[in-house]
Amino acid sequence: LAAPRSAAAAPVWPLPLNEVGGAACCVGVAGGGEVGSRPSTPNPNVQTFSGRALELDARRFRFASIGAASDVLAAAFERYDDVIFRTPAYAPVSGVAAADAASLASSPPLTRHASTITSLRVYVAQPDQSLNVHTDESYAMSLAAPTATVQATTVFGALRALETFAQLVDRVDKPMVPGEWGSEEEWSADEEAWGADANADADADASTPPLAHHHRRHRHRRKHLHGARFLAPAGSVWDEAAFPHRGTLVDSARHFLPVAVLVTHLDAMAASKMNVLHWHLTDDESFAVDLPGVPGLAARGGAGGGAAVYSAADVAAVVAAARERGIRVIPEIDAPSHAASWGGAYPGALAECFDSRGSPRPGPAPLDPSAPGTTALLWRVLRGAAQLFPESKIHAGGDEVDLACWASNPAIVAWATAAGHKDMRAAFAAFAGRAVAYVND
Repeated sequence: LAAPRSAAAAPVWPLPLNEVGGAACCVGVAGGGEVGSRPSTPNPNVQTFSGRALELDARRFRFASIGAASDVLAAAFERYDDVIFRTPAYAPVSGVAAADAASLASSPPLTRHASTITSLRVYVAQPDQSLNVHTDESYAMSLAAPTATVQATTVFGALRALETFAQLVDRVDKPMVPGEWGSEEEWSADEEAWGADANADADADASTPPLAHHHRRHRHRRKHLHGARFLAPAGSVWDEAAFPHRGTLVDSARHFLPVAVLVTHLDAMAASKMNVLHWHLTDDESFAVDLPGVPGLAARGGAGGGAAVYSAADVAAVVAAARERGIRVIPEIDAPSHAASWGGAYPGALAECFDSRGSPRPGPAPLDPSAPGTTALLWRVLRGAAQLFPESKIHAGGDEVDLACWASNPAIVAWATAAGHKDMRAAFAAFAGRAVAYVND
């Protein structure tokens, strides 16, 4: 066995809430390499490994959902089967040194009845699949043979457990040993038995659909894995989120990204257990989303003559992919500054700015709070965003407001004075208050 190393000593971010004390974190194999020495990220609160290596049986391994039917879990099983079994071998980067990988490649299979994982059973306590800032993402996982288990309050906690499980599995390729992985007839025989087992699991809860078809499909896709070894450390993991909002911001208004690229970004977020995509969709340069009720904004304000714009179907695809990964999508509609793209369809909604000599000032202008129709336009825009996005929150911008522009415009000054605003900061506070009211409406 390799020398014990504290999991909390690994350089990961965010730092774990609790350090792991005493127990070895890593399982040694074949002359000192470490199975599972690459810590899962972020580092779980508590992880204890026994020092024993387990092997996933690629011929028989299957996921099983015990409890209410879940489209989120079904999609996750598809993804993580690919992540674990179809990702190219990542040794020695994963922590298994090259010399150890070579030694392991020539070693015999582990004793199957004692050290082989054939299934991962996922138990979810609550059928509710709503996703919000209060969603419980905690889980407990046991890595044991022949059955590893996950227990989670919600399906989204189960997703975090599946990610940890996938990160703890090391794949090492080895030369094919004739007969070791069985003949075609043996694979077919296993397939029948495996499908029966999957349906037996489904019978444990009448609301869970049969899984045999899912498993047969993956077993067929795994036949190319002859010669690969999949190792994981025996032990247990418990984890919960340190922060309920863990997000990244993507600026599609200035840098339009195809939906496929956004889904790849969502995959990276899921791998880091992040749960909020802050999607910046409008700015001076472009109005990059086609909102219901205000179609002209995207057609005339979108980049590339309106070509670099997300349709309602595009948004739905991103939101659906995010939900499958336990990620909320919060759209940002930036106002009143960073709104020059609104002028293509609604030029009267933009303020006219003046310099110290009273001459028109070039450059991007904010929305004009005094112009007739600006408030109604803002309401329609935010209402359209609420129709496209199921998320309860919308980011309404409010950054870098050009108050100097407002103060240079006599019409805006007169409007602010008549409304009782002592200065432009107060005028902006009133504007922002209306935006918040529209979002909460």
